[in-house]
Amino acid sequence: MLKKCIDTDSDIYKAMLEYRTTPLAGLNLSPAELLCKRMLRTTLPVSSNILNKEPHINLEQLNTKRLKAMKYYDQHSQHRDVFKVGDSVLLQKEKGKQWVPGEIVGKAKTPRSYFVKDEFGRVLQRNSSFLKKRLSNTTAHWRAIDFDFDDTVEPSPSVS
Repeated sequence: MLKKCIDTDSDIYKAMLEYRTTPLAGLNLSPAELLCKRMLRTTLPVSSNILNKEPHINLEQLNTKRLKAMKYYDQHSQHRDVFKVGDSVLLQKEKGKQWVPGEIVGKAKTPRSYFVKDEFGRVLQRNSSFLKKRLSNTTAHWRAIDFDFDDTVEPSPSVS
């Protein structure tokens, strides 16, 4: 919409007004009506008594729409890890996809953010989306598997 306004050299603010006064699907109310509790005056011809009339907001319909949106959002959302002071973590470097070991030293004031001490002793602030829990304090993230090497198989002679 904004690109079209720029291409046609029309007023962006009028386009935004028209967008905000367009009724939402399923509610028959526009975002501006929900916010201001009245219709906004636009370039479309409308009776003046309709402009001052308070819109009827169907709360049941609004809650149904919110629950439907929440259902679809929750299908793909993931649970975020909550870290405690002293937890061993992997933190993503600022540039690239490399993960380095670190340790949580505190919780920051901003939501889901922590202070992390990296492998060089620097204390960095990171959002939890850039942190992963480590499985152990070692650099290997797998458990050693005991193999029994006594039962070796001799290669069979090849037939030519």
